[in-house]
Amino acid sequence: RLVDFARNAVPDWVRDDRLDEAEATFELLFSAGNTDLAGDYAALMEFAKRVDGGIARFEKRAEAKDETGLAAERVLLHLHRVKGDKANALRLARMDPRTETLEGLLSEQGDWKELLRMQSKETRTDFAGYCLHLARLAGDRDEEAAILKELRDPAKKAADDLNGPFRVLSLYRAVALLLYLHTEEG
Repeated sequence: RLVDFARNAVPDWVRDDRLDEAEATFELLFSAGNTDLAGDYAALMEFAKRVDGGIARFEKRAEAKDETGLAAERVLLHLHRVKGDKANALRLARMDPRTETLEGLLSEQGDWKELLRMQSKETRTDFAGYCLHLARLAGDRDEEAAILKELRDPAKKAADDLNGPFRVLSLYRAVALLLYLHTEEG
């Protein structure tokens, strides 16, 4: 696979100062719609001091309203991120249906309220400790109290049924609750 080839070859090319070859390999990947290494490309461009040139090229490609344009937007997101242009990186991340990059950017910026708002019902259930932490960082005391209630109820049930089918989830919730209560006490 070309992605595996790039992962193995590019570091050697950077070491040997063959930056044009490394950049061309990434460009080939992106022209095929594969943006798995967009972050690596952005790091290369930052290292080579070519970020502005990369942004200019990919802004032109992003004008296409097809897969090529979508791939270009994903690359631009990472280029803006390494440049420190958080506003454009966030704008592009919000347009991408994949949320992990958006969550990373929001976390970097300390936008806990937005991160908390993004959590689905399933996330709030399965990762209640994480959501509790976000609510605390966001200063949302009402949400914090609601999540604590969700944590306490199953934790009480877990004490009665440690061998039941939800043992791992119940223990996870109990640990999250204990950690929260520990920080409450100082």
